[in-house]
Amino acid sequence: MSQTAKVLLLYAHPESQDSVANRVLLEPALQLPNVTVHDLYAHYPDFFYRYCLRTGPAAPA
Repeated sequence: MSQTAKVLLLYAHPESQDSVANRVLLEPALQLPNVTVHDLYAHYPDFFYRYCLRTGPAAPA
């Protein structure tokens, strides 16, 4: 029995609304049922990198 792998895509771009190249890559990923996109700048606008890596949704359990 094969299962589709679940994918967590960690997306980080300070000006994502202006990025044409990233939009071309991100929009199809958002349509995939097995892909969860986590926009780091949306959740951490100041992008305090160490904090988000240690305590964010992708932190190890």
